[in-house]
Amino acid sequence: MSDDFFDIMEMMEGVVPEYSYTNVKCAVETDAKVKQFLVSEIKKVKDVMFHVVQVGFELQRDKLSMAAEAIWDETRSLAIRAEVSRTCGKKGKKACDACTKKVEKDLRDLIRRDKELVTKVREMKAVAHSLHRTLLEKGRENYFIKNLDKIKVYTDEIASLMKEREKIVTGW
Repeated sequence: MSDDFFDIMEMMEGVVPEYSYTNVKCAVETDAKVKQFLVSEIKKVKDVMFHVVQVGFELQRDKLSMAAEAIWDETRSLAIRAEVSRTCGKKGKKACDACTKKVEKDLRDLIRRDKELVTKVREMKAVAHSLHRTLLEKGRENYFIKNLDKIKVYTDEIASLMKEREKIVTGW
């Protein structure tokens, strides 16, 4: 295995404690922890956007509240998508063995996808907080609205990565 792969594993272990795909039990736990991390971070972005929607309504800034509400809807949908993302849902030893073989075959891709997901979600959260700070500290409403597309791009990329990850795990 390459150093790059070990660096990715180490990074993931820092984000998701006990990150491992060494056996079925570890894989199931790791998958749940990755999903939990993604959902938690996406919900933080959603909460920031909801706060902006509320402030926009209170200040009667329709343009601001409408723009933030659209991104709030996107992040809410993304959080739901992450919560219901498919894994090997079939029960029984044969099903678990089939999923384990599939994951083992594509383990490098799965781990890279996990890293990409974690990285994109963290970047999206950082952008959301930065925009929020700019809006509240400097009152730059137009700047905030104009840059909301950055979060939209992240939601699209994250949704795509989640779909690719599901495909690796489930084979569909």
